[in-house]
Amino acid sequence: DGFHADWQGDLLIASLNPGGLVRLKMRNGLVIGEERMLTDVGRIRDVEVLDDGAVLVLLDAGQVLRVTPG
Repeated sequence: DGFHADWQGDLLIASLNPGGLVRLKMRNGLVIGEERMLTDVGRIRDVEVLDDGAVLVLLDAGQVLRVTPG
């Protein structure tokens, strides 16, 4: 649900090098597209999608960012 409803079934991957959040668009078990986000925040250690749809990312420096639309 929420702003990323069209991401249903896609993968969100934390990127240490070069840093950022990677979304792999999936269809029938195959990657059909790639989107790189948050490339300006540095290395991302982990990503979590909460039950309420919020996307949280853990930065290398220890901060947690909550990703929202817009």
